[in-house]
Amino acid sequence: IADKFIHLFGSHAPYTLNADGTRNNGNTNVVEQTKGVFSMLYLLFDQMKEKGIYKDAEIIITADHGNPVSDTKPVSKATCIGLFHKPSGSEGTPLTESKAPVSHKNIPATLLKSIGYENYREFGTPLDEVPENDTTPRYYYKSVVEAPNIHESKIYKYEIIGNARDF
Repeated sequence: IADKFIHLFGSHAPYTLNADGTRNNGNTNVVEQTKGVFSMLYLLFDQMKEKGIYKDAEIIITADHGNPVSDTKPVSKATCIGLFHKPSGSEGTPLTESKAPVSHKNIPATLLKSIGYENYREFGTPLDEVPENDTTPRYYYKSVVEAPNIHESKIYKYEIIGNARDF
């Protein structure tokens, strides 16, 4: 089994990517940068297909955090991330959308299931097994910096049950 963890800078400022993934010496914007990152992902997927490894690849694309809104205040509105999952062997199947309330915590079980580990449920529920009406609590930790400190001085813990957009 070969595995790769690839970190892309994603939709972070400074915005220096065009929608086609090429570098822009001036500034672009968050939408152009996001399109540029996805252009790079599409290129990577094409290369994986050329090498014959895409079909059997388990691919998870996610963010490390949503829009933080403020580094100096607690959360005042919903902040969500994108989480995309291509299960191994699903090449050529239609794209589907799930409203299942999942989080990063579901990723270890998903990866263990994908490699055939029998006891994967010891590590949580895989992404594809979370029902859309699930009410399992999830937690969001938001750090706040209080000036003049440069390090986090408070961490707020939010419990999320159901739709994370329902603040």
